[in-house]
Amino acid sequence: MKKLRHGRITALCLLLMLLTLLLTACPTETIRPSFTREGVMRDTIFSVEERGLGAVMVWVTHSDQEGYCFTDGDLADQARSLIWEHDGEVIIEYRAAGALDALNPCARAESDPQYVVYLGKSITAVAGR
Repeated sequence: MKKLRHGRITALCLLLMLLTLLLTACPTETIRPSFTREGVMRDTIFSVEERGLGAVMVWVTHSDQEGYCFTDGDLADQARSLIWEHDGEVIIEYRAAGALDALNPCARAESDPQYVVYLGKSITAVAGR
């Protein structure tokens, strides 16, 4: 009986350690070095397409390999208005999508590796050069 109880305690301790390790590892997706995860770009907007749940995908003129997704309602509205009202360039701050962003409306559901989706953090209108 004592052996069985000892085995249960050991199994419970191992399970708790595994759970702790799993929960500790989850936030490390956002702790990666910033030079591999974030960037700033300047270009003109080519198109803005709706992606569902209020999110928009912004495509820029000089790149056909990257799309910039905005899920924040205010930023999505700003992107929609800039395509109609602004002739100059925009500055987009973005970050790379990670495993925790799988439920994002702009997450790649396609198996087409021809473009990369970045998640937009801000969009600012600037005059053209």
